[in-house]
Amino acid sequence: MINSNFEVFKKEWIKEIDDVRSDNKICGNRFAVKILADWLDFDENSDGIILCDSSKEGGVDAVFFILDDQEGSVVTEGNNCYIVLSEYGSAFNNEKSIFEESKKVIEKLSGLDMPLTSISDHVITTVKDFIKKADENAKLSFIYATKNMLNESQKEAIKEVKILGKSILGNLFDVDAVSVNTIYNRLLDIDTRVQVNEFTIDGNFFAISDDAKIGVINLFDLFNFLNNYNESIGDLNQLYEKNIRKFFGAGRLINKSMWHTLLTDPEKFGLHYNGITIAALDISLNSSSKIAVKMPYIISGGQTTKTVWELFNRNFNAVEAPLNNSTVGLWWQKLLKSFVVIKLIKIDNSDNSLLSQITKFANSHDSVGRRDFIELERSLRTYSKQVEHKYNLFLEIYRGGWNFLDISRPPNGKSKFSGYANVFDLFKIYYAGWIGDPEFVYGMDSPYVPGGFMFKKVIDSHSFDSEDFYAMYLLKKIADKAGFGRLSAKQSRLHTRFLFYYVILNLLKDIIVLSKKVYNQSALTNAVVKVFFETDSNAAELLTNQALKVVDDYYEKELKNELYKSSDYVDIKTSLKKFLNNYNLNIENIQTPQLEHYLSLNKFLMNQSPAGEKSTRQVVLEVLNKITS
Repeated sequence: MINSNFEVFKKEWIKEIDDVRSDNKICGNRFAVKILADWLDFDENSDGIILCDSSKEGGVDAVFFILDDQEGSVVTEGNNCYIVLSEYGSAFNNEKSIFEESKKVIEKLSGLDMPLTSISDHVITTVKDFIKKADENAKLSFIYATKNMLNESQKEAIKEVKILGKSILGNLFDVDAVSVNTIYNRLLDIDTRVQVNEFTIDGNFFAISDDAKIGVINLFDLFNFLNNYNESIGDLNQLYEKNIRKFFGAGRLINKSMWHTLLTDPEKFGLHYNGITIAALDISLNSSSKIAVKMPYIISGGQTTKTVWELFNRNFNAVEAPLNNSTVGLWWQKLLKSFVVIKLIKIDNSDNSLLSQITKFANSHDSVGRRDFIELERSLRTYSKQVEHKYNLFLEIYRGGWNFLDISRPPNGKSKFSGYANVFDLFKIYYAGWIGDPEFVYGMDSPYVPGGFMFKKVIDSHSFDSEDFYAMYLLKKIADKAGFGRLSAKQSRLHTRFLFYYVILNLLKDIIVLSKKVYNQSALTNAVVKVFFETDSNAAELLTNQALKVVDDYYEKELKNELYKSSDYVDIKTSLKKFLNNYNLNIENIQTPQLEHYLSLNKFLMNQSPAGEKSTRQVVLEVLNKITS
């Protein structure tokens, strides 16, 4: 049943990719962007993606950069560069091409002067610069993206690529395989999984009861367990309880203090940090030094295991610890003495109540961000039901959930929803529009996921309800209709989506304030729903066109000229994105006085009445007053 469900999911997931009557280059680009977005949990419109031509030498579809969120003690992605090679490109032409095409890219990045036509010279230079400036936490990953999981020969090929890449580019190099199957499995809860794998953990254990064991394991034995799981399942993140997976995303979650301890005093690791709790369908204590777990699930110790995984995976090509080698260095000698406490609990697959209770108490002393998200996730489910009931809208909490719905849809049946939106993408709209800081949204995703500093600012700024999410969704629909995004035909709308949200709400705010109505964030939400409930209404079109005029005029008459004058001008897309990342766009800031000028001009124009017609301000006010009267 699950296999057939996956086929339904896959068909829906790739529909908008394979239905495109285009060449493999376009299909590969779309596939790479979508699978990265679902895997790393970010908006497909994010600006950090550079599209390439995978049909040519090297087989690269896309390059994607994620910058480190430096706030706090946790790095929630790290400095990452992802190079995607999908099955649509030349890397998958035959059994040997994965290694051969990957080798070309690695050698080009190492400085060899050889042809590599799938990536432009500018992108190669950018990646080389990333490698040159990489610190100990940076990571360069080749991502092999496919519809189905890799076969054994393909898995062996990417292992060879990993060894080659580390030998030439250093320990920052890594590889990973992501398939539509990966996305599907991440959406399954523990009680719906069919694949029941058994894994062995080495350590020192004793039984507390038939259903509970406790033990102490060496950190390298912990890494061996994680590595075996990753190789068997193909996705380490499936080892974690579902909302822990959401808190992590697919990127890295490294605790800086843990990382430092692992590098300097690994033998003290178990003394400094909490242990790990694993739930499993079955636990078999084979001996005091070996335990077998069936379908394990980490419910506490996420940061611990993720940090251990990242450091060990970065420093070893394979699991080959010379633990009995007398010539090893001091760090290895310390590692011999390292340990972490582990608890293992047997659970009933048909009853999630015990798992929920254990998860709650196991994480009661976890980071504030994690606890906040677990509570928020419950609230979001409530909001999701309210939005569904009131507006017929699907609020996606776990990316890919929209496609997952199609499993339960009757053949050839229509969705009961009129549309969908990812809740964390909507939070970015709220930050740009309601809070009024669009410049902090460009090219940034990690600050807006649970644990990110912008995420906390959004959550603390307002008590959300279903109407807020619907208002954000309506603005997203307007921006989509206007053609904002990386593939826009208008240069002025390539990277100005969040500027548009700021501008249109600024204009609407002006109408509310000058009409002497009460103004606050809730009033703005209420006004958005009233005006844009029908996106093709006269009021909606007039206000949208006024906002588009601000964005387009500001770009064409001012911003573009400033970009061309810049001493570090590369091309219009690159320079525009850099400007938007580096300059405060808020109208109260003197760095962008011309934006204030265009906003003021268009606020004045909203008062003007064409012959025999009402002004934009009058039309919008009539809508607000009519509905509230």
